[in-house]
Amino acid sequence: MTATAHSRGDTLEQEVDVNGRHNLVTATLAACAATTVAMYARKRGWDIGELAVDADYDPDSTPRHVTLELHLSDGLTPEQRRRLERVARACPARRALEAGFVFEEHPSS
Repeated sequence: MTATAHSRGDTLEQEVDVNGRHNLVTATLAACAATTVAMYARKRGWDIGELAVDADYDPDSTPRHVTLELHLSDGLTPEQRRRLERVARACPARRALEAGFVFEEHPSS
């Protein structure tokens, strides 16, 4: 299953395509990484052209496995590409998932 986030013009809005199926975690990761990269590049005045992020989720693995792939324009320097890849790894949705969750159960009244 693949979710791909595409930036919409010069905005931070993302359009997410999910293989005909909906997986909100995968879509959230793709959109979060794309938005974080776009914001970082915008602050530095970098023209990153068309940006797309693929998030592939394997729901059958233990622990669960997600692969992110950035599709960046060819006009970027190797250093810019490295920085943008590092920024994508630091998106808030990914950090929240990596930190884990605690669930509480409350009996109904």
